[in-house]
Amino acid sequence: MPELAAAAQQGVALPVVVVDNGGYGEIRNEMDDRGEPLTAVALGGVDFPGLARAMGCHGVTITEVSELTGAVETAFAADRPTLIHVREHSRASQ
Repeated sequence: MPELAAAAQQGVALPVVVVDNGGYGEIRNEMDDRGEPLTAVALGGVDFPGLARAMGCHGVTITEVSELTGAVETAFAADRPTLIHVREHSRASQ
């Protein structure tokens, strides 16, 4: 987040893609593989685009992986960074 804020201050047309798996997915998978209780690995409903907008960036959510190319192209043409939030279910359609 600090890097995103710095890029916003400089007006850098930077696409930042956040693939949201609802938490710390890799850590969750490792804990599950070891049969450990899943503790502190779920994040509930973080509004990543809202957070980006609060820092002076653009923020969008895409619901289909097919939308990613257009979102990245738009971000490169923007006047400041754009956080592109890709929800977990979007990954299933790859």
